[in-house]
Amino acid sequence: MNGTVRRSARAFIVSVAAFALEATAAANAQEARPTKVGTCARTTIASISGRFREKLTRPTPTDDGDGTVVNLKNNANGASYDFVEAVYNSKVGDRVLVCLVHVPTGCPEGDTRGKYYTTTNLRTLQSWTLMNDTHGCGGA
Repeated sequence: MNGTVRRSARAFIVSVAAFALEATAAANAQEARPTKVGTCARTTIASISGRFREKLTRPTPTDDGDGTVVNLKNNANGASYDFVEAVYNSKVGDRVLVCLVHVPTGCPEGDTRGKYYTTTNLRTLQSWTLMNDTHGCGGA
């Protein structure tokens, strides 16, 4: 093999390796849960429910509903005592962009509650901001 062909082959291998590394990093970013305020990740909706019911239902005049729970594939979950219309309009499997917007301070060691995530459904383009639990850190 002459020098030109060898350099071209080496450049090709380096390009393929760089592409593979970039693709791996992109795949990891799609499923990694954001850990710093202001960072975001792409993931999908794993489940939607009420807090006590298997299905999220719209409140009625005689039933206040039981809140909203949305679980994402990367475990950046959200919960609320309130009905959240944007979550109701979403479907399991929808692609979303989830961003960490708040991390509480002064929490007991190991208590990860109290983080707020803003999530945008990429199909409906509706967003919601929910805490990762119905109670903040150190709470009930």
